[in-house]
Amino acid sequence: MEPKKIVSRRDFLRISALGSAGALAVACAPPTEPTVVEVTRVVEVAAPSQQRTTVRIGGWWGDLGRLFAPILMDKTNTNIVYEYANWPQWHEKMLLQLAAGTAPDYLCIGHPWMGALFPKGQLLPLNPYLEVYGFDRDLYYWDPIEDVSGFGEDILCLEQFPGVGNAFYINREMTDELGITDMLPTVDKPEYDTWTWDDMLEFLEAGTKRRADGTVEQWGCAQALSRNWLEWIYSNGAQRYDSMWGKGDETVCTLDSPEAIEAMDKAVQAVKDELCYLEILSGPIEGGAYQGRKAVSHYGPIGVGWLRTEEMGWEQLYIKGPVLSERYTMAGQNFMGINKAAQEPEAALDVLFAWMMDEDVARRYIRIEGLTPAYNSRKWHDELEEGSELSIVTAIGLSRWPRFTRFPDKAATVVYPGQAGFKVGSYLNNAMHAAMESAVLGKQTTEEAVKQAVAEINAELESAS
Repeated sequence: MEPKKIVSRRDFLRISALGSAGALAVACAPPTEPTVVEVTRVVEVAAPSQQRTTVRIGGWWGDLGRLFAPILMDKTNTNIVYEYANWPQWHEKMLLQLAAGTAPDYLCIGHPWMGALFPKGQLLPLNPYLEVYGFDRDLYYWDPIEDVSGFGEDILCLEQFPGVGNAFYINREMTDELGITDMLPTVDKPEYDTWTWDDMLEFLEAGTKRRADGTVEQWGCAQALSRNWLEWIYSNGAQRYDSMWGKGDETVCTLDSPEAIEAMDKAVQAVKDELCYLEILSGPIEGGAYQGRKAVSHYGPIGVGWLRTEEMGWEQLYIKGPVLSERYTMAGQNFMGINKAAQEPEAALDVLFAWMMDEDVARRYIRIEGLTPAYNSRKWHDELEEGSELSIVTAIGLSRWPRFTRFPDKAATVVYPGQAGFKVGSYLNNAMHAAMESAVLGKQTTEEAVKQAVAEINAELESAS
């Protein structure tokens, strides 16, 4: 950003939706007796300067201060103080800080906390600033943005990267030894992203080794697919609530539908058949089943930052998750928003839109994380060396998004929200986790466990309404 543009934007901000100077001063004033919330680590990226406005950023993204803040400071003439804590600790402290009036200007927000935060009116609506900063909604991975990044008509956050969902990381050395590599529809093949559930089960069975006594010594997958039930139900024509995007209008949990139970039972059965490793069934494995070469594959979020090849010590192949009846992908993962009571809202907005739109930030981000920025995603992917691991991983991450995919015939037909509703999201997640564990352990059938959980969720929903 050129300095003169920053000045004009800030002039606009001062006279527009931020309100009058008097109103802003009241909004930013600390409470009479503030609650002080300790943050695990504070990283002051550069020494404060009289010529720079200091912006406090709070979050769990460990690389932000070291790798991205220097670029953002140069672009926005700010000094960034990064207040870091781990994933659950940060979010708990963020909610306390917001209530106390001590929260940072700029907030990193994970989707499980949307329901606890968005309805409270503590985030600055971004709607008026998209045009001010030249933000082209057609270059953002998903529109309407309000569906996934807002509450009501207000856009409260923007996302760091497109919703990427999960994929299989596969140890090619092991599949070559087993002679099953050709079973995999990798991105270089015309049949890419054509796995059905039965195709995946065939691969997992081929990757599983059993001893003479029938016990498993090597699993097809290091993760229990029953923990990914959310993907499977949307692929099978089901959803969590009677309201798809859950803007506080959800009234009934629909996870007891035949389509949902069928999908969840398939995932439970894959674990009970011991095609997937689960510690509570098979005991601990030092370092993890995939890292310890006790499983052919790992199922988890796609991106080179999760399971780095150089750390694994073997070539990895990558495959999207199977499709039951419809292709699916999740919208809404890691968000960025501005505290409505920020001490420096104008500078924080400069930092936010630089993070979203600046080319230098985008090029560094995709090469470090193996995830494309949410804005202008295809441009950054297409700059990568064709055929490289980074190019393959980011192509898979974008593969079901119609705007940016290299595989338009494989784009998703169902885009589902990452957040679990605005009333009982945490309760729903905990109840379903317990239900799936009960089914895997054989304490109940999948149908019994799910219907019991749904009854409890609906009772909680009714009391929250």
